[in-house]
Formats: sequence, C-alpha cells, structure tokens
Amino acid sequence: MFRDTDLSIAFIGGGHITQAMVCGLLAAGCSAKKILVCTPSTQGQKQFIEEHQVLATGDNSLATRFADVVIIAVKPEKVPLICTEIAEAMLETQQQKLVISLAEGVAHARLREMLCGSNRIICAVPNLAVTLRRGMTGLYADPDCLFKDTRTAESLMASLGETLWVQEEMQLADVEATSGSSSAYLYYVLEQMQQIAIEQGLSEKEARNSVLQAAWGAISVAQNSQQSFAELRQSAVQSKSTSKDAIQALKDADLPATLRTAMKTVKQETQEKLQTESI
Repeated sequence: MFRDTDLSIAFIGGGHITQAMVCGLLAAGCSAKKILVCTPSTQGQKQFIEEHQVLATGDNSLATRFADVVIIAVKPEKVPLICTEIAEAMLETQQQKLVISLAEGVAHARLREMLCGSNRIICAVPNLAVTLRRGMTGLYADPDCLFKDTRTAESLMASLGETLWVQEEMQLADVEATSGSSSAYLYYVLEQMQQIAIEQGLSEKEARNSVLQAAWGAISVAQNSQQSFAELRQSAVQSKSTSKDAIQALKDADLPATLRTAMKTVKQETQEKLQTESI
C-alpha cells in the first residue's frame, strides 16, 4: 500500500504510463486529491477528472507548485521545455521539488543541467503493469541525492510493484531490455500462439483463453517456486512428453538467439540515447 499519504504528486504528461501509474496509485490507497495530471489536451484533462477524480491542468508551472513530487512523463524531445518551466516555478517559489523522470533515454546529468543543478532528481524505468500494481521499475539516483528522496521514490514505486535500484545509470538500459520493453515481447509471443491455435482449429475466444491461462499458470507456478526457470522447464517437459519435441523445435529455430537480438537492440538503443543526452 501507498504509505506517504500526505505526498502531493504531479504528472507532467497524460500518456499511457501516466494513466497506468494513476490507476496503480489510486488502487494502492493514494488520495485522488493528492494527484494532479498536467496535459495540454482539455479532453485529456476531462478524461482524468471524470475517470479517476484526480486534479488536472494544462499549466506545468501550477503543477510544479502543487506537488511535492513532480513526475516527468513526456517524450524526450519535450523534456527541455518542461524542465525550463519546472525550474522557473521552483526558482519563483524558492522550493526544490523531487523530480522523477520517466523520459526514455534522457540522462541524469542532462536533467540536472536543465534543472539548474538540482540534486533532487531520480530516473525511473517503469512498465505498464504498474496499472495493476504488478510493475517492475528500475531506478537510478546520483550518490549525492538526498536519502529522503530515494526513500520517497522507493515508497512511491514500490506501491506499484517491484523496484530495482542500479548503481550505474547505464544499467537502466539492462532494466529497459529486461522488464521495461519485455511486455511487448511477451504480448507478441502470446499473439502468435493465439493465432496458431486459431489456425489449428480453436475459436478466437478459446485460443485467447487457453493461451492466457497457460501463461498465467506458468508465471504463478514460477512465482511460488524456488526452482530456476530451467528446472521448471525440465519439470514441464517430464510431465508432458510432447513438450520435449516442442522445446527442441524452439531450439532448432534458435529462439535464444532471437531473444538475445531483441534485448540487445533495446539495450543498445537506450545506451545510445543516454550517451547522447549526457554530452
């Protein structure tokens, strides 16, 4: 559950990740009146107010003044302007706010520069499962970041799932490849399994339910087991003789190499963005 009940949180940006985090925070017990979403779209503002009863505005300066924690959840190209407005609001009020950036590939050093040298900055890499409080979030803070700020960020993100703090900022690329983008890989696998099941004779609904239940069951078993994934796979193969040939077919198709390429691509792209943004 969300413990910092007095904390006011402003989201700059009203996209999918904001939607997911708002849902998760409300489910974790955060008061709707402590959450403000800032988006330039009046329709977007109306949607957040009507669907979640949170506050909404189109004024980034107002959002910064409102909040104890400002969460930047916009595309990287919008970050410089957003940071300028946040910095101006903090200067006017003489209050440094904790800023958590979800902006993909925007380096901590660059954020610090744009926020006038503030040491109250944390970079985070969540995934969309935060909407159900089953998310995985990678976190990075400079060594001189205040302990109370890392504790606040931990409390906030831990209320939405699991957290992983990394020692080096470049390790966020590993988190992005492993959990940040992995829901897309998994959905793609489920999509293909469903399609093949339909081709083999199941209805769309039957195929979807069968694939979902199989995936959910496997994950549930893994979460409640001390065995490694390899050991669980061996157990599954031993319980179903047909699974052995299926696994061999996947090996023959070099599935590990395909997955390695996919994850390596995400890691390299994220690292390149971080390196570019830190220059």
